[in-house]
Amino acid sequence: MGSASDPGARLPAIFAVGSRACGSPLWRVESGHVGIGRAAWCPDRAASVGDGQATLEDFEQALGRLRNVARPGWVAFGGHEDAFVPGVDPARRDEVVVMVRRLLGLGVGVAMTTRGALPEASALVALARMFPGRLSVRVGVFSLEAEVAARWEPGLPGVAKRLALARELGDAGADVEVELGPIVPFVNDDARGLKEMMRTIARHGVGRVAVRWIEDASGLAEQVAAEVSRSASRLLEGWLHQPGSNHGAGQARGLAAPVRRARLQTITEAARAFGREIATCACQEGGHAGACPSAPRAAADRAQLELFGGTGS
Repeated sequence: MGSASDPGARLPAIFAVGSRACGSPLWRVESGHVGIGRAAWCPDRAASVGDGQATLEDFEQALGRLRNVARPGWVAFGGHEDAFVPGVDPARRDEVVVMVRRLLGLGVGVAMTTRGALPEASALVALARMFPGRLSVRVGVFSLEAEVAARWEPGLPGVAKRLALARELGDAGADVEVELGPIVPFVNDDARGLKEMMRTIARHGVGRVAVRWIEDASGLAEQVAAEVSRSASRLLEGWLHQPGSNHGAGQARGLAAPVRRARLQTITEAARAFGREIATCACQEGGHAGACPSAPRAAADRAQLELFGGTGS
């Protein structure tokens, strides 16, 4: 949120504006934390991030208050929530769909990420048809190796099912990317495996790939030890405590720059072999793990904060 002296301070809590590591401002809708609990690598769950949810009533009230602030061209929706994975209460999924539809209906583009598949995400496909060019969806994948995926992302759909959703979304009019990762050294960064992943992504017609890197959190090592293995936990701790893995105040520990650089080269070479593009993100150059959201094409030419004169904080 902005300070009390800037326009961002007038925004309701559900709608937040802040600067990314690279200084680029971004509107976010913080809807809740449903659906984050499956992945062993999940920093939110390891750190016991709150489980409160924004109800439809909360959302509508917050949206009403935005009448005094010019709406953005697009928002990053639900960065800590994925309502489209198996096991989420269908009633909550319906609430999220209504929120997204309300924003799209107001002309506000929406960028979001999911590790779900059909049929849970069928409503996203319908929204993409209703609002072509206004919905940007990043579909996350971890590994093509079934045994690896089962340990690190138990209960989530396989890569083929997620990429089938990506194809459906693209055909329906959404802007689609694949989020590859988070990359964990010696777990899902094998050159041969990455090449096969890119081949599979190409077969499903997705042209852009955003790389996500593993990041630390309080309790992550214990979580990985309990759900994957003690050896995996020790290995991960070693990577996250190498020189250069501490990226500065306010940032989670991550992979040191040389470690990321070597793996990014391997990923880029695999992508080029199949004509795929790697989405670049200046924030990651500063050590941040998450890939920057991509604006929907219908809203990409509208600077978010210029609409109300703020600069974020």
